[in-house]
Amino acid sequence: MPTTIRTVETPVRPLPAASQLQLPSKPVSDRMRTTVTAAAMRETIAEWLEEAGPLGPKALRDLATAAHVPYDVVRGMTRREATGTVPAGLAARLLWAMGEPLRPDLRQALAEDLAVEASAA
Repeated sequence: MPTTIRTVETPVRPLPAASQLQLPSKPVSDRMRTTVTAAAMRETIAEWLEEAGPLGPKALRDLATAAHVPYDVVRGMTRREATGTVPAGLAARLLWAMGEPLRPDLRQALAEDLAVEASAA
């Protein structure tokens, strides 16, 4: 009897090229950037995992991989003890990978993060 292997796709999307981000024509100043709280990020991840259903644990690992963020960092963000603010680049990476729309300031932060990652490679 032949064995069939089924792969299960989790709902993540890979990071974009900077050209795909539709950056604002005028860069967002530091004063205009808003912060992302750990509580808001935790809630967003929890909702996303709820939608993933039984794939939750695998989805969280896939999210970390797609966003190029260590798994322990992503897992730590799901804990109630996570407080304070999340760096804009990290928040943008995770939100993008979850398929969430990004505000202009977060698109710019993601572009900056990707540029730093590319120059380090």
